[in-house]
Amino acid sequence: MRLSECRPVVLIMMLAIPAGAVATSLPGIAQHASVAAVVLWLTGLGWGFHAMLHHRLAAEDRLAQLETKVALERDANEALINATRARALVIAAEWSRLQACLCNGDRSNVPERMHALQAAIVLLQDAA
Repeated sequence: MRLSECRPVVLIMMLAIPAGAVATSLPGIAQHASVAAVVLWLTGLGWGFHAMLHHRLAAEDRLAQLETKVALERDANEALINATRARALVIAAEWSRLQACLCNGDRSNVPERMHALQAAIVLLQDAA
């Protein structure tokens, strides 16, 4: 626990111990001093709980912001992966057509298709 996180707890203890001791252990003390000590103790206790709640809510807000940022980055990466998969499928289909042309003996369109395939592969490599 860091010091800034402990500060409300330390303040509560600093106020609680003397105020509680004064309020309960000295029956001969004037009534208004005892009441003032209890009021001071309760004020410190309330402030300490308020500070701890504030720190907790601020931490939850930061966590929510980080979760949103991670979700947005995850969605962007997923979209990029899907686009890359789609391009890879196009390249695989073109490769299959090129192999079919070579197997059938139709070599007239092979150079054009090879240039198109090469361009698609370059685009795919640039995206990765």
